Amino acid sequence: MRHDIIDRRAIAYARVMVWLIDHDPTRKGLLRAKKNLEQNPNEKWKHLMSLPWERLRMKLVEKSDEMQHLRQMTPFFEPECLPESLRQRIFNKYMIRNGKKPIEFKSIIIPPPPPIRYKRKKYKRVFFS
Repeated sequence: MRHDIIDRRAIAYARVMVWLIDHDPTRKGLLRAKKNLEQNPNEKWKHLMSLPWERLRMKLVEKSDEMQHLRQMTPFFEPECLPESLRQRIFNKYMIRNGKKPIEFKSIIIPPPPPIRYKRKKYKRVFFS
């Protein structure tokens, strides 16, 4: 896919995240993004996250080169910030718009690993007299 399409898709993700955080009184998505930032520190994102929400939300959907670059490593890309079902719908919307076949995400989900089977150790019976 072309980079301009990927950038437009990233802005669509950001707009949906902003809308979800705006309509959540606990702002769980924002808190989760701040927690993600603690694990993977990035100075530019730290500066942005220190802004009040009203200014941060405007920066998230801004169409500048700086924000285009920062959206590629966003701390908001988590199910708590953007549910997987919405992410998949946006992804497929941009696939269809650009003449590509949409992906059925059920086939992409990685199955859980098989259970670990432990072998029991055999001990010699020792009799004490």
